[in-house]
Amino acid sequence: MENEKLLMQILDEIKSMKNEIVGVKGEVSGIKEEQKQTNSRLDRMEKKLDMVQEQTTNLTEYHTEVINRLDSIATKEDMPYMNQKLGRISQRLLQ
Repeated sequence: MENEKLLMQILDEIKSMKNEIVGVKGEVSGIKEEQKQTNSRLDRMEKKLDMVQEQTTNLTEYHTEVINRLDSIATKEDMPYMNQKLGRISQRLLQ
């Protein structure tokens, strides 16, 4: 009788452990699904970051090109020299 009672307690404990294992498996399954979603979001963010980096590179190149072009344009300080040069050219043409 005592053995039967002990066996029933062991059986109840095993059933309880099985139920806990089922619960843990469900939680692990949920965590795996959340991880998949997180990985998917991370992939999308990486793609967006790559696009931003590419656009930044293009804008930086364009900015450098514009600055170089602006540097080659005659400035206000260059005008006296340009007027003097145009004056000499005009004099030569009129001669």
